[in-house]
Amino acid sequence: MGRKKARAGRRGTYGPALLEALEGRLALYNGPMTTALPTLGMMENQNDSVMRINTNQGSIDVELFDATLLAGVANFRFYIDRGWLDESFFHARTANGLYGGLFGFDDGPGLRNLNQSAAIPNGGPRNNAARTVALVPMSSSGSTSQFVINLVDNPQFNTLNGGYRVIGKVIQGWNIVQAIAGLQTRDLDQSLTGMNPNPGTFDAVPVTPAYNPGVGPTEATLVRIHDVDLIKPSNSTLFYTFASHMPEGIRGANIVERVDLVNLDLGGVSHYQVMVHYEGGNRDRVIAIGGLAAGARVSIKVSDSAVPTYNLVRANAGYSIEVRSTRAMGAALDHRDAGLTLGETFQDVTGIGEGALKTWNFGGAERGPSIQNYLIFENLTSSVASISVAVYPQSGATRFFSVGADPFRRATILLHDTGGLIPTGTFSIQVTSNVAVVAALTQYKTGGGVTEGSLALGSLATGRSTGFLAAARVPASGDSRVEILYTAGSPAAITVSLTFVLSNGSTVAGPVTLLTTAQRRQQIVLTTGMGLPSDQFFSIRYDVTSAAAAVAATYTERRDGDTMSTPFTTVSTRTVHFADGYSDPTQVPTGMQETISVFNPYSGSVIFNYQLLFHFSDGTTVFGPASVQGLGANQRRDHRPQDIPAVWNKITSNVAFRFYSVEVISAPFGFPSVTGAVVAQMTRVHTAWGQTLTSLGGLDPRLAVVYMNAAELSQ
Repeated sequence: MGRKKARAGRRGTYGPALLEALEGRLALYNGPMTTALPTLGMMENQNDSVMRINTNQGSIDVELFDATLLAGVANFRFYIDRGWLDESFFHARTANGLYGGLFGFDDGPGLRNLNQSAAIPNGGPRNNAARTVALVPMSSSGSTSQFVINLVDNPQFNTLNGGYRVIGKVIQGWNIVQAIAGLQTRDLDQSLTGMNPNPGTFDAVPVTPAYNPGVGPTEATLVRIHDVDLIKPSNSTLFYTFASHMPEGIRGANIVERVDLVNLDLGGVSHYQVMVHYEGGNRDRVIAIGGLAAGARVSIKVSDSAVPTYNLVRANAGYSIEVRSTRAMGAALDHRDAGLTLGETFQDVTGIGEGALKTWNFGGAERGPSIQNYLIFENLTSSVASISVAVYPQSGATRFFSVGADPFRRATILLHDTGGLIPTGTFSIQVTSNVAVVAALTQYKTGGGVTEGSLALGSLATGRSTGFLAAARVPASGDSRVEILYTAGSPAAITVSLTFVLSNGSTVAGPVTLLTTAQRRQQIVLTTGMGLPSDQFFSIRYDVTSAAAAVAATYTERRDGDTMSTPFTTVSTRTVHFADGYSDPTQVPTGMQETISVFNPYSGSVIFNYQLLFHFSDGTTVFGPASVQGLGANQRRDHRPQDIPAVWNKITSNVAFRFYSVEVISAPFGFPSVTGAVVAQMTRVHTAWGQTLTSLGGLDPRLAVVYMNAAELSQ
């Protein structure tokens, strides 16, 4: 069923009504590259692209004249897309202009030259008027990366050394340019190069008021360019207003890694760029840029150990991945190493408050002789992140670690390499940061090769008093457990109860756990003594029953030779998505199974109405099941693609459609006071490969975020 046909054929039914009801909401948090965007009215040509120069003094937005000056813009875009201008600085200020694009500076190594590409011819049709940005000739015949922001009209630049080639114009942030131009300048030739020629390259470097001649130049006292990126693509009137993040990424000898994207907006094309932020070396690189048709999806292979042409990233260099888009998009990571598959939905930050992004919680961690634990962070801001990590072992005192992350950089703590400070056994983790970050925990179990692995984003803030898990199991061969973490200073003791919800509608009362400020974590093994069915999905709800206190909970399962881990849902939206669906008809149902589990978190008489919407690479969207599904209060249901005829017919029609994306869309409940929040989970068990993964649904950045507490869910 095609998208247009589906909408026309189902007019007046729930399908289109659900989609049309998705209203845009005011974003609570935007990163430095997606906030305070300029307006189209500021631009000469609304189809031009716009770049943002993010400095430690503020942001400068430049319209790039794609439509009329493509050659010069393409040259500069080459430097932007490779991140070669990031972490550079303005190295000169004259009465005529502000110069950058040649040098970087780091507190440790000091001065460095930026990478250079082949020169392009000088000159161009535009005049060097005030506010324009031009490429500075490196010789009489060509220019590379050096640019100047013209502070005044400079007609002499139109012919000097063959002519300064204008590529754009400052459309927002001119006050920042003027503030930088008004800073004191210093002759830093001796400090930066060890020599003091006259004239010299660094005769007039603008410095901040914190500059100390006795100390010399530092990252903080130079006018540092943190980041240069596009904030608007060409040939579009939309800006990159949406961003989602995944801290994990690595290219290695046996790794195949891809990013799955889905355009959640059926109203038009979503332009996107996929960026990696490296932990070391040149920080950024745009690895993919393009447009995705309404409702369509795409898989972007980041690296493939067997196909070198797919290696878009540096080898053995850790990186985080960011997706920016002009319309709401879902993103997920699929990471395959020899013997394991890791998968997780990207963290959308559009509707999350900044405070919630400063604290992350993890369970499911385990210390052992063959286990490697990587706690990974992506700094979302233009400030240095100071990150503290508290490790709560199964027994004994809390351990503390810390790490710093430069602006927009990734950082990692190897918890398995902490000198034995973490004892053998399971442990929980709380991460706190002074700025917004996204955190993930990746674990590998080795021995004769990599045999087990899991990847999970943490739960936000300090948790909630109520949390939900849509899909848990007691494997016939393996084990599963829940870990609960309490980190608040008061009250001194709380009780937490678990409730297990079976697919047949019955519930099983779980244990009531006492957590104290002395014993902050508790592990509940589900495999024995709970009266739970074997190899059948059930849902779990936790409630803090003794006080209005927050806890974080994590589910971990080991089966079929692999491990999967995921936090309980405490934050959701009225629609969630899974970008990385996959079913192989040649192996279903015996070799693999993929299941989308849905749970109604509401109490009382609230019926949770929903539909699944499957997205395919050709832009086709298929509702499945075709009718709206209803779940009673605290009830659950599982869906498998092979059980939905319209979906399975599409999947089996072409090998390309084995990859798909899924939305779980909730309908109006009939209770105006219910905001709506979806609890859903996707689980894939690949028995033939001995690999498993599970992930929560991604938030819809267009919708209000619901922070899930019992009081909010009881209607």
